[in-house]
Amino acid sequence: MALKDILGRFVAIDGVRALVVAGRDGLVIGQTDLPLPDAEALAAYGAQALSAAEGLGTETRRTALVGIVAEYGDALVSIDPLGELAVTVGRLDTAAALVPLRQNLRQWRGDLLAALDAM
Repeated sequence: MALKDILGRFVAIDGVRALVVAGRDGLVIGQTDLPLPDAEALAAYGAQALSAAEGLGTETRRTALVGIVAEYGDALVSIDPLGELAVTVGRLDTAAALVPLRQNLRQWRGDLLAALDAM
């Protein structure tokens, strides 16, 4: 299945505005079809935030990072590692969308990784 098709599953979740897949270098690999003028910024800052959080975990002797949630006044951003080479950055309109998004990221992780390998 193509990466764009898999990403379409995520925006079908009520409250998920968009999902970006980026390399650990912060460059966009794929994104949902919904208009997202800040996809490049989400990718770059999301990858940077993930790297910083992983570094913090290493320094404080924590186990592997599962994800990051940033809460703003009007939205949430969910940042999750996707293997060693990629990261997902989700923009959510409601906090209620966070649990379904993260559950589906875990459920469809294999599909996402397979789509990345096929690129």
